[in-house]
Amino acid sequence: MTCPICGSDRVSVVARPPEWTYLGCGNCGVYFVDPMPSGDAVPDAGEFYDETYYSGAPRAREDEWDALTARAWRAQVKAFTDLAGTTGRLLDVGCGTGKLLAAARDVGWDVEGVEVSSAADYARSVLGLKVFTGTLEGAGHPDASFDAVWLSHVVEHVPDPVALLREVVRVLKPGGYAKISVPNSGGFVYAATNLVHRLRGRYGKDKFTSSLSPPGHLYAFNEKSLRVALAKVSLAPVKVFTAGKGDPVYFPILTWQGSGKWSQALRAAEWVGRHSGRGTLIECIARR
Repeated sequence: MTCPICGSDRVSVVARPPEWTYLGCGNCGVYFVDPMPSGDAVPDAGEFYDETYYSGAPRAREDEWDALTARAWRAQVKAFTDLAGTTGRLLDVGCGTGKLLAAARDVGWDVEGVEVSSAADYARSVLGLKVFTGTLEGAGHPDASFDAVWLSHVVEHVPDPVALLREVVRVLKPGGYAKISVPNSGGFVYAATNLVHRLRGRYGKDKFTSSLSPPGHLYAFNEKSLRVALAKVSLAPVKVFTAGKGDPVYFPILTWQGSGKWSQALRAAEWVGRHSGRGTLIECIARR
């Protein structure tokens, strides 16, 4: 077994929860599941990531949530546009219901989307967006056809992240930008919760907090492993930073569903992570 990101043979078992084995690379630091699902789409995407998933319906204060996330998307688009210095053709891979695309369209981008789930129906019928239902490869875009490609919480879901990034590079124009967001397995929250598991004597075969959650998250990246994946496809990072829950622009979570008695501890850990450069989310802008 070799690492699917860096090719190293320094791969070992880090946990054995039911049905899956979690492996870790001693070279680049990526975690991944075994056996790896076959195919190039998010497993069971129609079940896990349909329109309801993106709507905010399960959350309290839904109107406030929708307004907050809309402001966050606008702020992200503005920051990205300022860095790029121009607008052009933008493709959002894993666009969900198209809220990011709508924000980008409002500031002058010519936008398209790709989405494997039924959330694409909302993007087309309600927001009037051009969205292909399926994978990026299946969309069949010509070479060098976009000035920017976004992948927000996508790379960790696919069986072959490097292959996906190669396809991103193929459809990007020379000098174009890719914006990639992934959970950060090197974040402070994961380190803190691992410590709690060790202190409680529960760290090991059935406990792991790297953000792996198959069949959804198949990989867990830290900054090093993400940079290795980008280097393999000739994407050069321009800006890399971390964010976390509570960040009003990059991770505006209002509620802490399921956190129970650990709610305040998680809030504190997220605050420390955001302010120490070890947030639970890696944000990367790279250039072809």
